[in-house]
Amino acid sequence: MARAAGEAADGFCVHPMHSPGYLRDIVKPAIGEGAQRRGKTVTDVSLLAETFIIRGETETERRSAELAVRQQVAFYASTPSYRTFLDYHGHGDIGKPLSAAMRYRDFDSMLKLITDNLLAEVAVSEADGDFASLIRARYDDGLVQRVTLYDEVGRGAEPVRAYLERLRT
Repeated sequence: MARAAGEAADGFCVHPMHSPGYLRDIVKPAIGEGAQRRGKTVTDVSLLAETFIIRGETETERRSAELAVRQQVAFYASTPSYRTFLDYHGHGDIGKPLSAAMRYRDFDSMLKLITDNLLAEVAVSEADGDFASLIRARYDDGLVQRVTLYDEVGRGAEPVRAYLERLRT
């Protein structure tokens, strides 16, 4: 898909199931290959990355947000489309067990397969410091041109607006 986007598009929306390393080593080179076929480069294709975030005013809220992100990661990782991503991060062994657990709706087993290390690769956690600084550092060196935050539904827009305002400064 990334190669096709490079061949035909001016922009590419990066799925939230990504990491900076995967973008740098897998996605951007594929976009570059596609772009080259039409006489362009990877820099001619603008990337927008949707980013899993773990936030909350209290530790309880952050744990709830982390669980929601872990559930989403488990769901995505249960599909064969994400095996390359899992392999890249050394977690290829969980793909088939996740798929099997999903088939039987064994969501507890799925959650246990998503390690803290894998979660840290795909999400930015407020527990690790200032959100604005963490997001800037994550996409340093022009890795992407725009970022959106994949936040829990129903948590309210005001805190996200405040984070976005801080990112712009």
